[in-house]
Amino acid sequence: MRWGSADTFISDDPWGLRMGRPIANESFIQAMLQFGSYDFYDFYCTDENAARSFRAWLEENCPEQQKRDRIRTLLHAQVADNLRDLEYGCFHFGDFTSLMPHMAEARNRIARKPFPITGVTHSLDGMLMSTRYQQLVLSGLTEFDAVICTSNCAEQSVSKGLAWARDSLGLGEDTSPVALKRIPLAIDQSLFHGPTKQEARARFELPQNLTIALSIGRFSLRQKTDWAPILHRVRSMREDGGLENVVIVIAGSGDENDIRILEQIIDKYDLTNSVICIPNFSPEIKPYLYAAADFYFSLVDNFQETFGLSILEGMAAGLPVICSEFNGYRELVEDNHTGFLVPTTWASDIPDMLMVTEGLVQPGPMRLYLSQMLAIDMDYFENSFRTLCTDTNLRNQMSLSARKYSEQFTWASIIVQYEKVWGELRQQMEKANWKAHSGSIRLKQEISHAYAHYVTHRLTPDTCLGITELGRTVLQEPNLLIRYEDIAALLSTKIEQKILWELISGNKTLGRLRETCRTALNVSAGSVDFHALWLLKHSAIRRAP
Repeated sequence: MRWGSADTFISDDPWGLRMGRPIANESFIQAMLQFGSYDFYDFYCTDENAARSFRAWLEENCPEQQKRDRIRTLLHAQVADNLRDLEYGCFHFGDFTSLMPHMAEARNRIARKPFPITGVTHSLDGMLMSTRYQQLVLSGLTEFDAVICTSNCAEQSVSKGLAWARDSLGLGEDTSPVALKRIPLAIDQSLFHGPTKQEARARFELPQNLTIALSIGRFSLRQKTDWAPILHRVRSMREDGGLENVVIVIAGSGDENDIRILEQIIDKYDLTNSVICIPNFSPEIKPYLYAAADFYFSLVDNFQETFGLSILEGMAAGLPVICSEFNGYRELVEDNHTGFLVPTTWASDIPDMLMVTEGLVQPGPMRLYLSQMLAIDMDYFENSFRTLCTDTNLRNQMSLSARKYSEQFTWASIIVQYEKVWGELRQQMEKANWKAHSGSIRLKQEISHAYAHYVTHRLTPDTCLGITELGRTVLQEPNLLIRYEDIAALLSTKIEQKILWELISGNKTLGRLRETCRTALNVSAGSVDFHALWLLKHSAIRRAP
């Protein structure tokens, strides 16, 4: 069984790897290559540079040669030929919005045999999401394709988005009837076996008798959390007494501006002696951060969140959690059992000043405006915070419950769930009356149509071609022409040589060359055209009278 993706799941953002979607996707691909049962894994990369980076990542993160032997790295431009020649068990993407609809269109046009296409949810806000949903319902997705929703919150959002897209385009409910399947994210097994509290606090030179409240996440007012109301309440709590032995650790990734805003808030509320800020920490200290803490809290207020991976990480480390009763967070914490859910309040209607300018207002500011209308119950937060600071017995009980709950979110078990879903979708596919078709709706304008007016001549089946002296030399010295690495993957020496040998005996039309190459090499007309134009570009052949 062959598994495929046009997504490597690996981020090139050094800070992004520590948070959210990048770490979830990288962890997924590591786990799938470790625990997955497919015979072959094909990863299609943007270009050879991306392929090299991915192969280097594989060397480091998939050290077993036997498992690496199952993996091929190819280019996006090679997808078409392989869809015609190979049978895939599924194609999966680390995001369901950008590449998935185009994969469906490619499969529906040219695939030798159908296969399920799946993609996972992450952030579901942003001004492009409406267009993304419209692409999905126009792309020809089927009942044996699925959006993998990491939470009930995500599933409801995707269901609403697809329904809106069909309605906005005047399409029926049976248009692109993609399935919605629920599979959560998972956490690294090592988080269950972190350092001891004594070891962790010694590493940070923190006294053993402190009570430490930890929060890990992006330092981003526009994408994560507004710390101003939280730290304002913390200052009031300290003034009221009872928190003299409590320290808050805020760790995460952020750019200079985001870090500066957080530090200014800490300074404004005179909390520099009780709030420790650790920006852009190295990945190896994350287990020590969790191990050093007594409980975890995250009052996220931003609509780009749909799951809450750091919540699970904290629970795996045995930390009770205080979090917003918001988005996917509310599904991970059982109030008064594994932690506390802090109530939230939002608008029933969006103000006109934002409704009519959506799309004009860029994603960053829009996220900020929407999150500034989300109120978190600070009284409930204070009561929860004080309770976990003072009630050691309850904290210990919640710690055990949180850790036990998190044990179901290991990658080994999650990969089993993925393979089960892919198997079910294939069974559904076998029952479907599917056949390749071009479809009446296309997601993209034909490139040849878009740019036909740019050039002097167009290559048609009637175009007559002849060989040049350079072309005769190339027959004997193929390496005379430079083949850039990204182009070399698309060039076939057999096709190139066949064209040149055919033209040795005299001029031929492109139509004749297509037929000859198809008969001798079983290649498509498009492949012949590509080689003919490449040879024409490098003066190995010429347009003949």
